[in-house]
Amino acid sequence: MALFGFLVSAPLGHVLVKTMHRAFAGRTGSTAKLGMLATSMLVIAPIQIAVFLTNSAVVEGARTKEAILRVLKRGFAPVLGVTWVTSPTAIIFAQTFLPPEVRGFSFASCYLVDVFANRFLRSLGFRSSIWSSSAPG
Repeated sequence: MALFGFLVSAPLGHVLVKTMHRAFAGRTGSTAKLGMLATSMLVIAPIQIAVFLTNSAVVEGARTKEAILRVLKRGFAPVLGVTWVTSPTAIIFAQTFLPPEVRGFSFASCYLVDVFANRFLRSLGFRSSIWSSSAPG
């Protein structure tokens, strides 16, 4: 998972957030902040969640498209729900209290959200019952 974070998740997140910041460059009002929040929740989060769940499925043993889709169908909505609760709080905090040059990346906040998401997935039985009644693969 560390390799996934280093080689896939972090670069993808940086590209998506950088693209969003370019789209909202020069805009600083409340409308721009709400637009960035909406873009983050409705565009960036679903992409990152789909990539994360796909990787997790493969790491857990999924070898077919059907097995990976089963993981996506079971995990996508719950993880997106958790993201929609936790991320706006972090984003609003960052936009309110952090200087612009450090808002785009915070290792501590990313790590904490990832830990929370992983614990949430495990509480859903991600490691044991995500595959339903059939074996992975």
